[in-house]
Amino acid sequence: MVAGGALVTKNVPSWKLAIGVPAKIQELPKDLKELNRI
Repeated sequence: MVAGGALVTKNVPSWKLAIGVPAKIQELPKDLKELNRI
């Protein structure tokens, strides 16, 4: 998942979040993981 306005220069792994300029990879919050499993 990529946040709005993020500058991504590498692949983003599954179940990770790219945020910022340049993008930094972070874990998805638990509530987002649960919502995306539906």
